[in-house]
Amino acid sequence: MKELMKKLKLSQIGVYKRIDKIKNDLKIIDVETGAYCLAFQNKINISKRKYNIDKAKILEVENALRSKGTPAISENEKRSKFLGNISQKSNQKKIIYKKANFDKAYFDKNEAKKVLSMIKKSDTLQLSKFKIINNYVRYDEETINDLKNLKQKIILGINPKTKGDSNFLIWGPPGSGKTYLVEQIANSLKNVKYHELNLAKLVEKQFKSQLNEIEKAGENCICLIDEVDSDSSTKWVYEYLLTHLSPLSNRKFRVCFILAGSGGTTIDEMKNKIKSKNKGNDFLSRIPTANQHIIPATTNVGDRLLITASQLLNRSKINGFEINMIDKLALFYILINPLLSNPRQISQFLDTAIAKVTWGDDRLKYDQLFEYGNLINKEFWLKTQTLDSKLFDSFIHIEN
Repeated sequence: MKELMKKLKLSQIGVYKRIDKIKNDLKIIDVETGAYCLAFQNKINISKRKYNIDKAKILEVENALRSKGTPAISENEKRSKFLGNISQKSNQKKIIYKKANFDKAYFDKNEAKKVLSMIKKSDTLQLSKFKIINNYVRYDEETINDLKNLKQKIILGINPKTKGDSNFLIWGPPGSGKTYLVEQIANSLKNVKYHELNLAKLVEKQFKSQLNEIEKAGENCICLIDEVDSDSSTKWVYEYLLTHLSPLSNRKFRVCFILAGSGGTTIDEMKNKIKSKNKGNDFLSRIPTANQHIIPATTNVGDRLLITASQLLNRSKINGFEINMIDKLALFYILINPLLSNPRQISQFLDTAIAKVTWGDDRLKYDQLFEYGNLINKEFWLKTQTLDSKLFDSFIHIEN
């Protein structure tokens, strides 16, 4: 490798990029063959004995390179060609900007050291210590206790023996897991139905019809009304909800209404927005102050660590087997990546990675996070070596 770097006047990363390009073009797998191909392509006289590949393979790739007849493209030419393509396709421009931002972010050494410190604390992660309900986990102890209190209030609110209103108002920034928390609470209860109405997606007729169906069904249920501060519906929604938030005289079942929103930067800003709308004050008066709660953002490293671990277990089970070990380097990449900042993004990313795991294996490895030939894979791997070489070839075991 050092000889190639010297002859081609490239960094180690630059050489690996060239090798990856050849591997893609010739459909070869191993780096040794790719390195030899690079030397042959650039007419660098390096002994074949240095490369652990058989003679038949050498002959095959040499013939392929001769028939290809395409000289190696310099890094500057590649960059110019790439940027030229981007100017023609705006969607490609967005992709490269994201990659550039990520490239800058994952070399913030202060942030990287915090993440590494957390990953290296233990080789086992026990999710039960952080569990609120079912698969919903949080890292901060104060947050855990606050959300457990909310969970208990909701469970009590749906109990037929409970008297009075059972209405809740929750606020949290986008991606904080409001909907997921309510879903998990509802799923933990027997003989309780769960309904979810999103005011940003429903027109007046649909919303009223679905609420009327809940009343007609006559079953104990938890009803999440999401985006309750949505601008599209506040002309009529609060006035209509008033008749449902207070128990009807002939209602013989419990309906626990949970009204959720993410508008403004605090719960008070969201409430002020609601108050400014038709019947907004009357609407808020139906929700006791003790039943108004905040769901903190999941942007800290601890929360994202737990979300990754929990989702890895759960998403792999959907595929028919359980992955309960994750490569520490893979975990480091996920936690340091600003494009994976909320539960939805992490879950979608893991789905793609899990699909690459051999059926029945219980480990997620670093290379399985990337498509074949992805240059970020090698570049991140090389630069992480300078931070902590002990991160390689070690796993964290996840206990539910």
